Amino acid sequence: EELQRTPELAVLAGERRIREAQVQLARTQARPDVSWQVGVRNSRDTRDTSLVAGFSLPLGSVRRADPEIRAAEAELALNSVERDARALQLYATLAEAHGRYLTSRLEVTRMARDVLPQLQRAENAAEKAWRAGAISYMEWAQLQAMRIDARQRQLEAAIAAQTALIELQRLTGQSMVAATDTVSTEDRR
Repeated sequence: EELQRTPELAVLAGERRIREAQVQLARTQARPDVSWQVGVRNSRDTRDTSLVAGFSLPLGSVRRADPEIRAAEAELALNSVERDARALQLYATLAEAHGRYLTSRLEVTRMARDVLPQLQRAENAAEKAWRAGAISYMEWAQLQAMRIDARQRQLEAAIAAQTALIELQRLTGQSMVAATDTVSTEDRR
């Protein structure tokens, strides 16, 4: 329903009204215009005054207007097809953007709830082991790099979710506010 009010479809609706008016105009031109005239004639030579009347009825105006009517009706039908095609295209874009949004939000949530806390615990344990001399600094640094990579993937997923949300808002013309997950200060290291 929100798609029906998008600017792209509103333009096509405006064009439809124009094409309907063109069909109406072509049909109006098919009706012959009967014209009539009434006048007074005064002859100075004979000093006569007479009443003169006349009318004209164009012949063949219906046949002459037929091609214009058919062309206007074809343009109107084409507008309906264009509108339906554009609506389907917009719906497909909307569905794709919605899918991207849901997938990206799920990735952000999964990283915040599962992956990052586990990597943080592993990094803390590795730091204790390194301080105790049980592992090398390189092993601890590898865990730090893994956590940084996971944060980077989470950030990229959040950006993708925001981009998809903007696309959804553009398509529907509605403001949508996404609830953001709060990230603890431990995850911001």
